Amino acid sequence: MIRFLADECFSGKIVRTLCDAGFDVVRSVDNCPSGNAETVLGLAYAQERILLTEDYDFGELCIRPGLPAHSVGIVSVKSLPTVEQGARVVACLTEW
Repeated sequence: MIRFLADECFSGKIVRTLCDAGFDVVRSVDNCPSGNAETVLGLAYAQERILLTEDYDFGELCIRPGLPAHSVGIVSVKSLPTVEQGARVVACLTEW
């Protein structure tokens, strides 16, 4: 099963929707509150989780300095109504 780590700014509502749909998702704020980007990315790597974020900087951290990561999923659903955001993310991850 694929495991995910949601960064501090990732929507709590989407995290709950993913968990309700059976996805293994933990929040970085529960493991390293106020951790910087490098710490959060390192946590995801150490726990063998894909990082879920809305922050494009995480993608750059994997490319420029080449920090280790299993993967980073950048989620951009703010243009959708709030009630549809979680369902859209679940649908995308289910199809993936």
